[in-house]
Formats: sequence, structure tokens, C-alpha cells
Amino acid sequence: MFDVKERQRRRGALIARALTGCWRAAPPPWDLRPEELDDIGPLLLDSGVAGFIWRRLRASCGEAKRWTFRFHQAARACALYALRQEQVLARALAFFAAAGIEPLLGKGWVAAQSYAEPNLRPYGDVDLYVTVEHAARAFALLRDPQFPPCPVDLHVGFAELDDRMPEQLYARSRCARFGETTVRIFGPEDHLRLLALHLLRHGARRPLWLCDVAAALEALPQNFDWGYFLSGDRRRSEWAMIALALAEQMLGAWIEGLPIARARPPRWMIPTIWREWGRPYRPRRPLEMALRSPRSLVRELIHKWPNPIEATVTVGGTFERWPRFPFQLADCVVRTGRWLRRICSHLGQ
Repeated sequence: MFDVKERQRRRGALIARALTGCWRAAPPPWDLRPEELDDIGPLLLDSGVAGFIWRRLRASCGEAKRWTFRFHQAARACALYALRQEQVLARALAFFAAAGIEPLLGKGWVAAQSYAEPNLRPYGDVDLYVTVEHAARAFALLRDPQFPPCPVDLHVGFAELDDRMPEQLYARSRCARFGETTVRIFGPEDHLRLLALHLLRHGARRPLWLCDVAAALEALPQNFDWGYFLSGDRRRSEWAMIALALAEQMLGAWIEGLPIARARPPRWMIPTIWREWGRPYRPRRPLEMALRSPRSLVRELIHKWPNPIEATVTVGGTFERWPRFPFQLADCVVRTGRWLRRICSHLGQ
């Protein structure tokens, strides 16, 4: 077991090296040996970062031609899918506009705009945020047979940003051109905070999410309001600063000259992320989908066991050197309670 964990951590550290500066117009020279790429190549292909790796490999000395071709093919597929999704999303946004609903768009497409080549940043679900007042009409739109086949993840409220008033989020939002329509996106302070907190809430299990934080950090406008970025819930502000520190320490994001104090992630945190990155990423399924098979249920329960980062955020803890196991147990209790409430509400309908 120890050897497996150590190998996962070693692979995760290699993935971090492979992704260093991958979002920049001129990424750093490729410095992994061919045998190291052989070890992590399949993980990179499956983790949504293939386009970034190809950008670095194409400028190398050609020592990994076999992998360069595979990553190039994956990058092309990602770019074509992104183009199709943008077209479908533009139609979906026009649908919302015609109904008088103006959602806020976050993560995915917005995060991609901070990369040198946005179409190489993949995105699946489209994250749209609406106020509680517009929720019923928005869900009715999604059920409309005329609604475009767009994989919308509709958020009622503003998730990690719910410590701020909706009026404040809209007042600081911006309009971006999207095809023949426009879309309202979070302001840079809110969006960086959203990316940072989303990363930690999901246990930093995907390297793509930390790349998003690093890319957004280096693309900040000159008038970025750090005071506003750190406003709101104090514990969440501490978490956000730790996420920025992870982007610097793990991926080499530039923070020199920024008017912020450097946070210090605890010693256990980076090895935990390396281990997550060093094993195949598999999205979690709703538990009720595995109830018919005891074996599937056991596998899903094991897969849902939270890592220390995820558990700390779920229970509202601090990232210190305390043992994390109590946080993980508390996380399971909280999530079990939510699941039971959801099941009871469905049974009562």
C-alpha cells in the first residue's frame, strides 16, 4: 500500500512539472525525460490537460514524438468540441435572454479566456448562476423541447460566493461577447475567488482546476481590487489565499509584485494533491445510481471518501497541522445527511 501511494505522489509531482506555465503564450521548455512522460502520459490524456501538454511538447526537441502525436490529436479534438459547445451555448444564452433572464456565467468558458489558446481548455457542463427569484423560470427553460442541447449546470444562488449579495455580484460583473450574443460573467475578483474555492471544495482532485487558478492569477487586470477579493467570509478568504499559494508553489504561477501576503499551505497538503493527480480521475456518481448492486455501492462509497482538503472545506475547518481524519468523518456525516434529505424529499413528492 505504501509503495502504491508513493508512486501516486511521484506521478502527481511529475504532472505538476509537466503543467508548469502551460497557460502562457511562451511556456517554459519541456524538461521531463521520455520515461517520465511514459509514466504519466495516460493520466495526462485523461485529465483534460492534453492540449496544454501538446503546447509544451511541440516546442521541445522531439524526444517524445509518439506522445506529441497523441497529445496533438487530443488537442485537436478538444478544440473542435470547444467550438461546437460555444455555438450551442450561444444559442442557449439567447434562449435565456429572450425569456428575460440574465444568468452569470462562470468557470469553464470564462476560465479558458485566461489561457494563451483558450480553445485548448476543455469544458463539459456550462455553469450558469441565477438568483432564487429566477430559478423556477430557468429550470422551465431547460425542460423546454426547443432548448438547445447544451449541458447546462444551473446553480440556484452563487455557490462558493453566497457570502456576497447577488446585487453586489451583478454590479461588479462584466459583459463579454459570445458569438452573436453577449453573456454576463463574474468580475475578475469574484471569478478568481470562485475558481479558488471550487478547487478546494472538490479536494483539488483535477490538475485542470489549479491551472485555471494560475492562469486567472496571471491575467488579472491592473485595477484588480484585492480588498474586495478578500472581503466576505474570513475563513473562505483564507482558503482562497491558500489556493493562490498552491498555484505558485506547484505550477510556478507568478505572484511577484502582487499586494498580498503569501499564504503557507500545511506540509501535508501538496503531497495530498500529488496523490490525487497520480491516479486516474473518475467523476463521482449520485449514490442512488449504485443502489441496485452491492458491489457498485461499495465501490462508490470508497470513491466518495473525501480527501483531507475536501473534508476541511465541507466542515468549515482551517488548513492547519491537525489530524484530518476527524474532518473526513464529519464530512461523511454531513454528506449522508444531505443525501437522506434529498431522498426523503423525492419520496414525498
